Amino acid sequence: MMAEEAENEQDIGDPVGEPKGAWLKQFIILAVLVLVGQSVVAYVLVTQQIIPWYLGEDETSEQVQKEAKNVKREPVPVDVPILFSIDEMTVNPQDYHTIRYLNIKMTLELDSQETFDFLKMDPVAGAKVRETIRETLNMTNFRELDDASERGPLRERLAAKVNASGLLNDGTVTNVYFERFIAQ
Repeated sequence: MMAEEAENEQDIGDPVGEPKGAWLKQFIILAVLVLVGQSVVAYVLVTQQIIPWYLGEDETSEQVQKEAKNVKREPVPVDVPILFSIDEMTVNPQDYHTIRYLNIKMTLELDSQETFDFLKMDPVAGAKVRETIRETLNMTNFRELDDASERGPLRERLAAKVNASGLLNDGTVTNVYFERFIAQ
């Protein structure tokens, strides 16, 4: 009877007659085959589909490029702005806690060539425009200069001050461009 029980225990522990751990080897082999298969599929997709598409090597992109070269484009007319450069200046904007400095260089866009010629020919008017800008910047609180989003309203305020001063006769400043804007 003991011999039969030992035989039954072997049958229960090893139902198919496979050695213990064989299923683990089969799982590892299956996992390696799946990974190799996925790698082959990924390689084919990348080399045959993605890289040619990314580099524009497909037939439709070559055709589009040829058509684009043959299309005649009409030039877009651009009005050349009339720009008057303001020399670099260093001002002290208002700050009640400490001394602050603003180093600024700007260009004024003018509405007409006559206004530009007037500023070039009359050095007093040019100096008064610079002084109007300097006074406006000195009276501006440093907190209004510190943030980049505040520069748009500052441009508008400078243009409005120069236009309201009457120094340009009938001309106006249409825009202000900052070439250098260093606030410390």
